[in-house]
Amino acid sequence: TSLVGIFVNSLSLSFFLRKKSQGLGNKLLMLLNTCDLIVCLVLLPRVILISYTPSEFDNNNENGHGAVRIVNYVTYIIFGVFFDLTGFATCLISVTRTIKVTRPFFSISGARAAASFVIFFLFSLVRDATQSYLSYGRSTDCDSALIPL
Repeated sequence: TSLVGIFVNSLSLSFFLRKKSQGLGNKLLMLLNTCDLIVCLVLLPRVILISYTPSEFDNNNENGHGAVRIVNYVTYIIFGVFFDLTGFATCLISVTRTIKVTRPFFSISGARAAASFVIFFLFSLVRDATQSYLSYGRSTDCDSALIPL
C-alpha cells in the first residue's frame, strides 16, 4: 500500500504544481499530498527493515544492531509527526471550506493557516520526539503498541 500511496500522491502533487492559479484551497491540498507522500516514503523503509530484521526492532535485544534501532526511532518520529499533520491538513481543508460556504464574503488568510500548521508541526514534533526518547531502550506491551509497524 505504501508504493500505491507514493504513486498516487506524487501524481496528484504534480497535477497541483502544474496548475496556474494557486489559491488557498489548492495550497492546502498540496500540503495534504506532501504530508501523505512523506508518510508513505517513511513507511516503506520501515516495512523493508522489519521484514528483513524483525528481531532488531525489539528494544530489549542487546545484540540488536544500533543503526537499525536508530532508523526505527527516527522513522517512528517522522511517521508520527507527518501522520498527525495529514489529519491536521484535512481539518484545515474542512474548516476553510466550511467558512467559505457559511460566510462567502469572509477572506481566510493563508498566513494564518500556515502559522497554525507550523505551530501544530512543532507541537507534534516535540511530543513524538519526547515520547520516543522516554521510551527508548525499554519495551513493554504499551510501547510496542505505540510504534507503528
